[in-house]
Amino acid sequence: MATLLGTYIQTKMAFADEMLESGLQLGNLQHIKRAVATYQGLAKIVAHEEPWHTQVTEHLITACSAMCFYDPDHALIYLQEARKYSDTSPTLHNNFGYVYHVHTRDFGKSIASYNRCLELNPGYVMAHVGLIGVYRSLRLHDKELSAAKLAVENCPDAPEVHNCLGLALLSTRCYRDMKGILACFDRAHSLSEERSPTRIKALVNTGHVHGLLGDYGLAVTHYIRALECSDIVSDDNVGNKIPAYQNILLNLNYFAHSKSGVLERLAERMGRPAPDRRMSVLARDLHGSIVAAMFDTKALRPPLPKRNDPTEKIRVGYICADFFDPNIITLTRALLTHRTVSGFDAYLYSNAIQKETLTASLPCAAYRCIASLATGKVADQIRSDDIDVLVDLSGHASGNRMDVIATRPAPILLTYAAHPRDVGLPFVRRVSDSYCEEYRGGMPDETVEMKDDAVPLIVMDRPHLTFTSPLSGEDIAKHVKSYHLFKPKSNVTTYGCYAKLQQINAQVIEVFKAILTRKPASRLVLASPFFVDPTVKDTWKRRFGVLSDRVLLTVVEATRMHMYSLIDVHLDTFPFCSVDTTMEALFMNVPVITLASNEPGSGPLQRASGSILHALRLQEPCIAGSIDKYVVKALSIPETLPHLNVRKMFLSGAPMDHNAFVRSFENMILDEYAACYARTQTRQQTRPQTAGDPDQ
Repeated sequence: MATLLGTYIQTKMAFADEMLESGLQLGNLQHIKRAVATYQGLAKIVAHEEPWHTQVTEHLITACSAMCFYDPDHALIYLQEARKYSDTSPTLHNNFGYVYHVHTRDFGKSIASYNRCLELNPGYVMAHVGLIGVYRSLRLHDKELSAAKLAVENCPDAPEVHNCLGLALLSTRCYRDMKGILACFDRAHSLSEERSPTRIKALVNTGHVHGLLGDYGLAVTHYIRALECSDIVSDDNVGNKIPAYQNILLNLNYFAHSKSGVLERLAERMGRPAPDRRMSVLARDLHGSIVAAMFDTKALRPPLPKRNDPTEKIRVGYICADFFDPNIITLTRALLTHRTVSGFDAYLYSNAIQKETLTASLPCAAYRCIASLATGKVADQIRSDDIDVLVDLSGHASGNRMDVIATRPAPILLTYAAHPRDVGLPFVRRVSDSYCEEYRGGMPDETVEMKDDAVPLIVMDRPHLTFTSPLSGEDIAKHVKSYHLFKPKSNVTTYGCYAKLQQINAQVIEVFKAILTRKPASRLVLASPFFVDPTVKDTWKRRFGVLSDRVLLTVVEATRMHMYSLIDVHLDTFPFCSVDTTMEALFMNVPVITLASNEPGSGPLQRASGSILHALRLQEPCIAGSIDKYVVKALSIPETLPHLNVRKMFLSGAPMDHNAFVRSFENMILDEYAACYARTQTRQQTRPQTAGDPDQ
């Protein structure tokens, strides 16, 4: 009898295993369901029979976990069913942790489930990784770091946990030892298998760190290696390449002006070698090629615009990596807090988890957290919300949801403020202004190549950027720059540049050195959080050669605002200007010298700072049209400092006139929507059998 029972169990197990394997390979949910049903039947038969009970239970948990993947809406039901047969399975509790984190966002239960898994098996690698991920999502970075250190202690040979430790050190701003952070990613790389996605992540993260420190050559080297590794993992799955592509897009503007040939190497890797083309043109071409490789949008159609009743509100959605990121706050908060058109409803889609006490402060019809949600779910939510105009505020920056934008979930798609370059999708229109776009035309032989989008820009007749201070009134008053004791002929002039290190390229450094050389009674202050590392600090000191003793490298903490009182003049970077530091400096009463390029193809990349200064009528002392004039203006502006109150001009100027800016922005949206609706109606009348596609 026992032999017959054993044979029966083996036969059923073999059938269920085959169903499960084929279901996983083919993505066939019905096969997996049959496997689950078979395991459930066996579990009842062998409830008190070992080792059969343990074996059947393990397979049942595996099958229920697979069901979670293919039917995530019912994931908890499947896991709860599996729990009936065993509550001591580490795998089960790990899966509960994942489902609670990603699908139900019950973070407390997720943490408890992962901890229970680790109690049962301290060496369960994915539970460590999951727990670290929950803490990172909640921005509990100290706990993230503690969890990562424990993971390395318990699983020293697991590459995933070393990668997590490197990220946790970055999250907690442990910048004092950047080599130590790079060592974590190197360890992850060396421990991972050649075909492992962990190796790709480690390479991308290593490139990211080198990029933060301004070493473009090493950054691109690692990104290219990540792409090559992605080809090994899968020739046809672009998902493995996404992290590398995202980082390349984010840094492409910096690479374009490096002298180490990194752009040519990227072009060769993308199959677009072009040794005789201008770097700016090649950068644009590469940008489009990478975006095209990331997103297949040919068959996608957006919803049709349908509101033509003046009493019906237009729904404007804003999608952002994090509405509480300091850079986002300063440039876009006015859009959310100074709405002037009553015919709008604002919907906010945030890719970051925030406390409800924070999100409640944002005036909107609905605030939706889309962190960790699949592309299709977010797109479905936007369509369900019936959004008429979706405005992207992140571009290709970290945490963006360009994957959602690429699905065309709204009739009109715009990108604003996040990045001075078009996102590369032909149906997404960029908002800019007339000053920034003044020199976009030009060379006949490059007209096609230099065209960013297949759709026109939206050009505002006023500066397209606005500014909101991250500091309160009392904090500002203590640090506003004053020149009442400054004497141009006797004082040492302190120049400063608080832009990111990536923007201070070799050409910018040479110009800074020229200014210091021609004005002996001067010094230069650079600020970065990475200068806390003595090695990084020494590397940057050496870039100034014999002038290094006149270059002060200071550490930025939470905000730069209080540091502007340390300098007399802020020097903008080029050709990628730093518009956020430009507006911060002006707000704190520090004038800015910027190079607003007049070359064909110039746009916000080179001219956004100039747009702000031009609106304040500061073009004469502050805006240079060439590098030589940049140096001259930097040398001459100290003479004007005692009577040049740029803060007063800034406070009364266009960037701080939030109501006027928002009114202009909203009217622009109304005009765009009306035009889109009219085009759609015309097309439907002429082509009634063809699906509509708003010609944005």
